[in-house]
Amino acid sequence: MTSSETVLSQYIDDWNAGRRPRAEDYLARVDAVQRDELAQQIATYVSWAPTPEYSPEILHEIRCEPALAQLREATAREGGLWSVVLPALRARAGLGLTELGQRVHGALGLSSGEDKTARYLEDMERDRLDPRGVSQRVLDALAAALGTSGRDLAEAGDLGSGGRPAMALYRDAPMDLDVLHELAGAAHERDPGDHDEIDELFRGGR
Repeated sequence: MTSSETVLSQYIDDWNAGRRPRAEDYLARVDAVQRDELAQQIATYVSWAPTPEYSPEILHEIRCEPALAQLREATAREGGLWSVVLPALRARAGLGLTELGQRVHGALGLSSGEDKTARYLEDMERDRLDPRGVSQRVLDALAAALGTSGRDLAEAGDLGSGGRPAMALYRDAPMDLDVLHELAGAAHERDPGDHDEIDELFRGGR
């Protein structure tokens, strides 16, 4: 089976090309474990994406497709759309997080801390950062690496009621040991006593 990131990227490409993609066709390309998440990502993307020249009738049909109609409430969630948009753009660019971190780090003119930059980019993809804290310098550098615009990335992050810190993200979800270890590691790595320019770029605001 194909990965959900690759299938989402294909859906986005077909949407932008005006090919009238059917969500069910794309959901069939991933295994059952990934299907619900991909359906939510497609539903969220359709609500945010620039609209091709579809007629009102066709747009209504798209929005009423069963896979999307069940998940339209996803567009009202907090945290913006980075968890949908960023992995798809990265998959389309053929970049891993490490390589993306290197490109963004270089574009920012930083002398050290490539790994830390890559970890922050992963935090953005997983909705573990408040979008309002990420500087426009980072968004512009990231956009250049992904072939989009910093303004579009800012708008995708801001859509909704604003970002949520990591603990709020997991507040209503069951906690397993992997999640607890992940959060503990993130807290250790972001020790306020070790705050540097990278922290400021990703947490200091626009």
